[in-house]
Amino acid sequence: MRTSGLGSNWTTSSASPSIPIDHLNANFTYVAFNSPASNNLNIHNKFATEHNSDLYLSYDDSSLWGGNFGIHPYVDLWWAIAGDSTVINGKNGATGYAQPGIVPTYTFKEIPSYPITVKVPTYISVGPKDYWFYKGGNGGPSGGTWGDGNVGVFNIGVDVGVPLSFIPTKYGFWHADVTCSYFDLINNALLYAGTEASGNTKRDVIVGTFQIGVGF
Repeated sequence: MRTSGLGSNWTTSSASPSIPIDHLNANFTYVAFNSPASNNLNIHNKFATEHNSDLYLSYDDSSLWGGNFGIHPYVDLWWAIAGDSTVINGKNGATGYAQPGIVPTYTFKEIPSYPITVKVPTYISVGPKDYWFYKGGNGGPSGGTWGDGNVGVFNIGVDVGVPLSFIPTKYGFWHADVTCSYFDLINNALLYAGTEASGNTKRDVIVGTFQIGVGF
């Protein structure tokens, strides 16, 4: 995904209906990535609005394991409808990828007011070669290696979350989360796109976060 953050704070619009069926859930999202700089000829990183659709199918299997644990398999189907490539150097529209994954989850309830939920999200993305790089598209480094397969990225991470129950619920439902994710940029086209967008040259990337949130 590209964002410019130049001259505007609006880059994304989306619509996302969800249909739960027993333990199955289907969530369809239309999302458009818009370049705030698209009308500014002095800014080189402008891009045509990227129109995309996403179908996320998941299964809640926690009832099969007693309630505290679940594998939570899913498949995420992404389709680039039109506009520039969401991975920078891929085909512009009429292409996409599938992301099968699991989110093994266990909740420790030894302290009833502060249950600790541990998740290990894991996925791999697979798509046609033209999604990652399209020879008729945006180019690439001279002598670069392309067409190196259909696999995009592998990811595995750990997410630990706990409710902040000491805050009264009249102020909302507060929680804290710590995450650590490992990404293997398997596809050379993705590695080059990352270098082009952010300067990253490493195939193995680790990202950690700490978050405090609230819901009402």
